Amino acid sequence: METTRGGADETRENWASLFAFARAGRSGHEITRHGKPAGVLVSLDVWKKLCEVQAPQRVEPEARPGLDVVRAQGEVLDITQWGGGHIPLTHRGRLVAYLVPPEWFWATAPLTARGPDRGQEPGSPVRAGCT
Repeated sequence: METTRGGADETRENWASLFAFARAGRSGHEITRHGKPAGVLVSLDVWKKLCEVQAPQRVEPEARPGLDVVRAQGEVLDITQWGGGHIPLTHRGRLVAYLVPPEWFWATAPLTARGPDRGQEPGSPVRAGCT
């Protein structure tokens, strides 16, 4: 799975291009803070595929608009980096991406390439919490 990487300051300045990245269905953009992974931005389609492999522990109940994420980036990254939360993100009122914990992404992403031998029948429904 191809991913990109950028620091929190760089990410703050480029949210518009990152949302375009997510809308295009790209696999992930890792956001680092103080040199450590703090979150991974993944498109909605990629998130659903990853959820087929491993359901998230916690999904934030309300989606956040992209502009709110830019303004409160530290708080948002705390949720993914320390709290293990998955944050739904909207762009112009439409759900387009999730910000997920880096550990969950890196543990789950390689498993999606394996196909049916990952312990789930092909075409099986998405697990609860991943819709």
